[in-house]
Amino acid sequence: MKTHIIVSYDLISPGQHYKKVAEAIKSLGEWTKVLESLWYVRTDHTLEESVNVIWASMDSNDKLFVTEISDAAWRNLLPEPAKLMQAHWRGDGSTGCKSS
Repeated sequence: MKTHIIVSYDLISPGQHYKKVAEAIKSLGEWTKVLESLWYVRTDHTLEESVNVIWASMDSNDKLFVTEISDAAWRNLLPEPAKLMQAHWRGDGSTGCKSS
């Protein structure tokens, strides 16, 4: 079953391998970049698997947070992330997203 996850991170100097981290996040499933370091992913992976995939692209001093979500609300997001998230929630019977 697909799950909805939010990925947030801080890449600390030295290192800061933004491209590698982005590729790791994208490999998890359908994704959109919601904010600068905040991603939404619809994935078949568990939270632990998702963390392990992303962490493998990061340095030991970086920070990573991944959580499963069942609902979301927002204001003033770019249209593309909002459309993608709304489409995914409507399509799998989840409670849905609320935006303005």
